[in-house]
Amino acid sequence: MAMFKSPTVMVGSPEYHELTGVKSDLIYLMMNFPTSCSLRCRKCALAGKGREMGETLSGEERVMIIKKAVEAGCRTMAVIGEGEPTENFGVMAEGINAAHEAGMTTIMFTTGIALDREQANFYCDHGVSLYISLDSLQPRVYQYLTGNGNLDRVLTNLTVLRAVYAAHPSQPIAGRRLVRLGINTTVSEKNITELPAIRAFANEDIQVVVNPPMRRGRLTGTKQWNRFVADNDEQERLTEAARMASDTGGHTSVANGVCSYFAHGVSVDVDGAFVTCGYAGETGAKLPNATTATADYFRAVNARIRATYTALTDYLGHAPSCPVRDGYDDLVRLL
Repeated sequence: MAMFKSPTVMVGSPEYHELTGVKSDLIYLMMNFPTSCSLRCRKCALAGKGREMGETLSGEERVMIIKKAVEAGCRTMAVIGEGEPTENFGVMAEGINAAHEAGMTTIMFTTGIALDREQANFYCDHGVSLYISLDSLQPRVYQYLTGNGNLDRVLTNLTVLRAVYAAHPSQPIAGRRLVRLGINTTVSEKNITELPAIRAFANEDIQVVVNPPMRRGRLTGTKQWNRFVADNDEQERLTEAARMASDTGGHTSVANGVCSYFAHGVSVDVDGAFVTCGYAGETGAKLPNATTATADYFRAVNARIRATYTALTDYLGHAPSCPVRDGYDDLVRLL
């Protein structure tokens, strides 16, 4: 069982599924939606796909894939944020509604930049757990990290969201407090001293998850990376600070030492290609398209991903908690 540090459990998280008795190799559908984003976050990991993309799925095709994933056993849809969901509410609402009608919880990652009361009510009513990216409580630092973000606007939106969700609390399970709101912070030299303040801001109704930077997207280049991480010693320090500050002891989805979205999920990119993770666009070149896949094939893709992870751990000599962060090139090669 996952060993979380906090009495707070996010609805849809690996521990939530453990507490509710879900025992399955396949639990998650990670879905990328065709959304854009007005922010220019320096940490953004989704700049470029690393492969030739096919035609974007239609809304009807996405709904069909969601239904197939449920038939295959998926219980939660995870939306990591291909772009910014709240700026593309119409696209998101269609998929979230389909998941909700099929009995799925949704976990959605967002900056909250365009969130309003209408959206907050929709998310609350449709079983959505939200992780809001919040890397600083200082306006100038927040603006630097996001490129052009307005902290006051996001905090105002978050106040609305908290009020809406507070009116519809989840009942505890096994003495554990269930929440549906989280803060997702990427720690760096720019904000490491703010982690206690972010924890205090979250209070008891918001889970806090802290991650070290990921060398993907806009942080791929050495110059950009060194703005966040100077050297290996600093990377280790940031990783340890994240582990200590995070309610989960790691990522939002970590359980038994590895990301459950990866180990117990299938991911589908905007063009329908199966990928090992929403951030792992390159793997779509080695996996087929989900539009014609049966429920059995969804399970087979997950089995292939888990087998590849076993081969990766044997090759590396250790088990990465996030194969996109650790051993990714080898993962692609072994897939």
